[in-house]
Parts: sequence; structure tokens; C-alpha cells
Amino acid sequence: MHGEKKLNIAATSFIWPETRLYNAKKLVKFVNEIQLLYFQSRSDFDCTEDYEVMALSALPLDYTVHLPVDLDLSKSAGKNKMDSLIDKLLFLSPKAFIIHPIDSDVFKEYIVNLSNTIQQNIYIENIDSNINIFRQYKELNIPLCFDIGHALLQNVPVKNFIKQFCNSIKYIHLHGVNKNKDHQSIIHLDKKLLEYIIGFAKDYDITICLELFNKIDFFESLNIINNMVVR
Repeated sequence: MHGEKKLNIAATSFIWPETRLYNAKKLVKFVNEIQLLYFQSRSDFDCTEDYEVMALSALPLDYTVHLPVDLDLSKSAGKNKMDSLIDKLLFLSPKAFIIHPIDSDVFKEYIVNLSNTIQQNIYIENIDSNINIFRQYKELNIPLCFDIGHALLQNVPVKNFIKQFCNSIKYIHLHGVNKNKDHQSIIHLDKKLLEYIIGFAKDYDITICLELFNKIDFFESLNIINNMVVR
């Protein structure tokens, strides 16, 4: 049923404990899309330099960007730092920017204004069991990044979530949960659930990012998917 459709797989920029550029150069042989990680805005490692952006732009890759999770967007300093990072990374023409939501009117206003300002999509990612926040963004036509591991940790029924938000989900973070810890190899996922997720991603032309942070889990997970589908 799903075999004729292509599945697009992305990797994170931290499969090896090196720079984003190092990872992108290593991964270009295995995927055609990288999720660039900028988790900690105050970390020197997460600072982006002009030369890095230029070098990334020269690679035959598509990009999404995971925005920092430690900025207070209720304050001008936090907004300015986020806006500055986004402005710099627009040079890469990323497919989307992914952000962890805060259940507040200030955050919502910032996201709506941002989505109206730039061409790229802003994807809101599920980080807990609060489903109402996604209903709100669905009404605002703000797309969702569905994180499978986060859902499993929070006991959110994956299939029900997909059925409810199928038209809003535009990106998937895929990783397993083992011993109450996420971002593990997908060998820890139920096979039938994995088949369902892959089928959904194919049917709706959604990129699956293997959101893993070491090469052992990444290549094990990539091999599992390659053995399940024709890409």
C-alpha cells in the first residue's frame, strides 16, 4: 500500500560529538536532510558563525532548524536573540524552524507574528501531555512537529494523536524509549506502531527525523527503516 511512495529521512546534527558542519559532511552520504540543533543559546558550542552557515549552504542538503529551548520569549532580550539567530539561518532557506511551546499568550503572539513575517514554517513540538495547546495552534494554522518519544513518555496515545492532528503534523521526531529514557534507538519501538508511523509519513509526505544523538543508535535505526521500506 505504501511501497510506491518515497520516505524522506532526516538526521540530527549531533550524531557525532562534533560541530554541525562536521556532522553534515559525514551524513550527506546517508540522508538528504539535517535537523540543525541550536538547543542552548548561551552555549559557545551552539553559537553559529557566518563561515558555518556558508559551508552548510554549499552542501547538497535540506535543513530544518531546532530553535533554542532556553530563551525567555516574554522578555525583549530573549526575543531579540531568537530573532537574530533566525535571521542568520534564513540564508540556508530551511524548510522549517521547530520550537518547544510555552502555554502563554505572549508565546502564542510571538509565534503568530513570526509565522506572518518569514516564509519558512514554524513547527510547534509536543513536549508534554497538554493536548489543548495543539488544538489552539491547529486553529491558527500553525503546523506541528510530532515527537513520538515525547508522546510515549507522557502516555499520549500515538495513533489517536495522529488521527486527531493528521492534517497539522508536518514533521516527525522518531526515537525509541527504553527504561523511561527517550532518544533511544527505534529498536525499542513496537514494530506495528513503527509501521503505522511510516505509513502515515508516506501518505502525508512528512519527513521523519531520527532524533538521535549518537552514531550507534542512528545507524541501527536507519537500517531498521531501510529494511522496512523502499525509499
